Amino acid sequence: MHVDLSRSHLKGESLLITAICMSSKYPEAIAVSDISSVSVTDALLNIFSRMGFPREIQCDQGTSFTSALTTEFFERFGILVRHSSVYHPQSNPVERFHRTLKRLLRV
Repeated sequence: MHVDLSRSHLKGESLLITAICMSSKYPEAIAVSDISSVSVTDALLNIFSRMGFPREIQCDQGTSFTSALTTEFFERFGILVRHSSVYHPQSNPVERFHRTLKRLLRV
């Protein structure tokens, strides 16, 4: 599963946590109020409850995904975390989904 945070163009919500299943390419996006570890883990739990818990996750190296709370969350559920390269964010396919989602939200 590929996961990332993105700015939203929705009124009242400024951030989205997005996830794409690696095998089915099924996307999911949830609005969050901030980038705190608590908000991110709550959103991920919400996503996983619908999509299932992944064995592996790919995300960037943002503090929301590298904090002690998030690391403990991934370890507790047996999720292997792979971080995208700082210098090559395009290595995470969810970045392309952000463009599509933002275009749809503007319409």
